[in-house]
Amino acid sequence: MMEKKDIYTHADGGDTKLTSAVVISFIKDKKIQDHIKDSPIWTNAFHEDEITTELYQTKDSWYKYSIKFNGLTPVQCTNIETFKLNKK
Repeated sequence: MMEKKDIYTHADGGDTKLTSAVVISFIKDKKIQDHIKDSPIWTNAFHEDEITTELYQTKDSWYKYSIKFNGLTPVQCTNIETFKLNKK
């Protein structure tokens, strides 16, 4: 398993600072770390401020992925949370 750290050293000796972001999807991928770049969540992934009440109501379960990126490339998933919309 990949060691969790915030700065990665490249073969040329340079360091890259990673950025963290929360990605929300209704697709569950427990093994995202094994194939993070090709995970199915990317077909239906949203930033928190893109989610509307109407969109939340389309699915019963949602997943909040904490992802570390190197630029635009996802490199590590540090946490997955499940949450459900309380439909009224």
